[in-house]
Amino acid sequence: MHKHSSQEKIAAVHEALAKNSSLYDIAKRNTMSVNLLKKYLAVYRGYGEVGLLCPPKVTIDFKIRVTEWTIENDANEFEVAEYFGYTGFNNIKRWKEAYLKHGADGWKPKKMYKKTQNKNTQMKKIEKLENKVQELEDENRRLAIMTAALKLIASRD
Repeated sequence: MHKHSSQEKIAAVHEALAKNSSLYDIAKRNTMSVNLLKKYLAVYRGYGEVGLLCPPKVTIDFKIRVTEWTIENDANEFEVAEYFGYTGFNNIKRWKEAYLKHGADGWKPKKMYKKTQNKNTQMKKIEKLENKVQELEDENRRLAIMTAALKLIASRD
């Protein structure tokens, strides 16, 4: 997928507004889908060239506002593009799923976990820990014997 510069987006939108070619032809010349060109047109209707030059910053608050508005208004991708200046409707679908499943907490950062290690590595770690426990128990017994011996010697004096 090709990422389009702001100038490419603006040129494609101006060409579409001039109506000298079909949206299909304009999209093909600009290596974009007709659907994406329609989203750029919607952003242009809502925000003008500024919307194409400076897309909104995606924050957790932005995700919540977009998702709630999309749900409340049963909005499609073009309405979202026009209203918020955001063209990533596939992201909004994921946000909506997370919101419906977890509420606004669906976007809290998740802790990163290491991949599960294979069983051999896990078994080796368990064996090492068991050996360490045994060593510590032996050390405790030795220290208990030494303590008892020192108490016995000290009591004879």
